[in-house]
Amino acid sequence: SISIPCGFSNSGFPIGLMIGGAPHSDARVIALARAYQSKTVWHLRRPQLLECGAIFRPRMGEGQFEK
Repeated sequence: SISIPCGFSNSGFPIGLMIGGAPHSDARVIALARAYQSKTVWHLRRPQLLECGAIFRPRMGEGQFEK
């Protein structure tokens, strides 16, 4: 089985999609996960984090702080 990002809850927590398969079907499970990920952007997004009293809002790999 494999877990891949598929969104965020209303509270901002990341949600994962668990894909499982029959024994010895690893290649099929990985292919399905890769196909899903190639059609979405969830793996590029990051949750909103609090750090040192500031709200950290990453933008596709770059961060910005707001006080």
